[in-house]
Amino acid sequence: MLTPCFGSRATMPTSGRLSVTSASTSASEARAFSGGDAFSVAGAPIARDAAIVEAGVDFNIAPSATLDVNYCGQIGSGVSDHGVNPRLKVQF
Repeated sequence: MLTPCFGSRATMPTSGRLSVTSASTSASEARAFSGGDAFSVAGAPIARDAAIVEAGVDFNIAPSATLDVNYCGQIGSGVSDHGVNPRLKVQF
């Protein structure tokens, strides 16, 4: 539990894991619906081995309001993906 200088209380939820992929890391696949023609689906390739990190800070800024700021990142050989998600929750 942290106590920032403006007096609200904060918690820091964190987690981490290692993703190990032994299957194909191809960015393209062919798919088809039952009775339909085949089509291709393409996307960014995934890293074979990657560290997945999640961290956040939850601030209780008022008795009925919380500000959450969360980070999620995936870091692998030559590939990285990062995101930040702020959220304000107000109960009334």
